[in-house]
Amino acid sequence: MAWPDELKGGLSPGDGLFHDTDLWQHISYLDGKVVKQSKKLDVLYGELAQREGQLQKLERQTEELGADKLALRELAAQHKRATDQATLDAAQVAKEKAQLEAEKQALAADNQGLQELVEAMRVVALQKVAHHKHAASQATLDAARLAEEKAQLEAEKWALEAKKQALEAENQALHELVARHRSATDKNDLFPPSNRPTRPLPAPQQRLASPLPVQPRSHSSKHSHAYGHDITVAGALQQRVHATPRTATILEAVANKQANQDGDKENNPGKRKVPAADKQTGKPVKTPRKEVPADGDE
Repeated sequence: MAWPDELKGGLSPGDGLFHDTDLWQHISYLDGKVVKQSKKLDVLYGELAQREGQLQKLERQTEELGADKLALRELAAQHKRATDQATLDAAQVAKEKAQLEAEKQALAADNQGLQELVEAMRVVALQKVAHHKHAASQATLDAARLAEEKAQLEAEKWALEAKKQALEAENQALHELVARHRSATDKNDLFPPSNRPTRPLPAPQQRLASPLPVQPRSHSSKHSHAYGHDITVAGALQQRVHATPRTATILEAVANKQANQDGDKENNPGKRKVPAADKQTGKPVKTPRKEVPADGDE
């Protein structure tokens, strides 16, 4: 082993320590120990360098971990924001769900109300249809009844028309009868009748008892009677019960007069006619004989 320079300069062969064996052994021991410690120190330096590399590696890893930690923090913040947004979204969704549920219930209530309204409208429509059917059937029945009444009225109209024509014919015949009676009366005034018997008039009770059916008086064909009574001539003939005694007497006198005239014409064509009846009593009137001028007096 080489001696260090500071040791070489401090010792000289003339010194007493130069020849000290124990000292050199101790120095050799120390020198070997130093060598060993140097080797250990070299190993430690190697380990230290290795540890420094590991430390640098760990620092790099730490930096990377810090970056990862920042990224994780950012991710955590993003996750927290996403969680908060999800919570808000969940609350909004719950709110919207509750609102939709309320709207659903309202729509269900409206649907129920609409169904009830539709049912009520259907019932009203069925009632209206039934009413219209009843009204149509009633109108049909009324139309049939009106048609039947119209036909009946038409038939009654034609019957009344025929009755009117018959009454007019009878009235005309009565007018002719009155005219013939007046003509016969005028002739009796000019030519007095002989003492032949006349047909007696029936009693008033017999004159008023009429075998003809009683019917209402007709106001369609009125005739002003020659004796001042506004009566229906044909109706008076058919309704002798309703006629006044004077009218019945006159009509009976006219009928008897005509019968006497017809009988005289058949039995005694040359005899004069029966004079006219009195207006009050119905008895034959005795007319005064008129003077017939002799030939040459006129």
